[in-house]
Amino acid sequence: MRVIAGKAKGVRLRSLEGRKTRPTLDRVKESLFSILYPWLDGGVAIDFFSGSGNLCIEALSRGVDKAYLIERSPEAVRIIRENLRLSRLSDQAEILPVDFREGARLLSERKIKGDILFVDPPHAGDMVAQTLQLIEDLHLLEKGGIIVAEHHSERSMPEKVGQLEKQRMRTFGNTTLTFYQRSQQDE
Repeated sequence: MRVIAGKAKGVRLRSLEGRKTRPTLDRVKESLFSILYPWLDGGVAIDFFSGSGNLCIEALSRGVDKAYLIERSPEAVRIIRENLRLSRLSDQAEILPVDFREGARLLSERKIKGDILFVDPPHAGDMVAQTLQLIEDLHLLEKGGIIVAEHHSERSMPEKVGQLEKQRMRTFGNTTLTFYQRSQQDE
């Protein structure tokens, strides 16, 4: 796993041993960031299940100003810190070492909203829909922002959660990326 483009291009990132996390594959990440290009000029990225920090580090490398990485696993937090240090992006990132619900609440209390929100929970369970509802309830998506939900291809995602509407999907084998934005009437 490596940073594909930007100021940290080529930096090799560490990941957790075993199957505790599923880092986004480089080919999926390449396609994802081609889609996200319009959102990479400044702004804020939030990752609700950060794992190794891979997605926020790529976003920072490509031009996002600030990233918030929510991750409850102490082992993963250690890896994120190391990856931020290796990529020289530590000063642009804040790690919230709590679960996604607590992290969302803390961001809401601080009035922080994201332009790009990554939602890539463990494949077991239905945490994508729960996280989308939390994002909607706490108003964590900046006007004009985008949410990327990464999930197993066999799992169907809701068409709409509150004012969040499914915009498109891209499938890569067992992995699907589903993109959400606020409905146009709310813009």
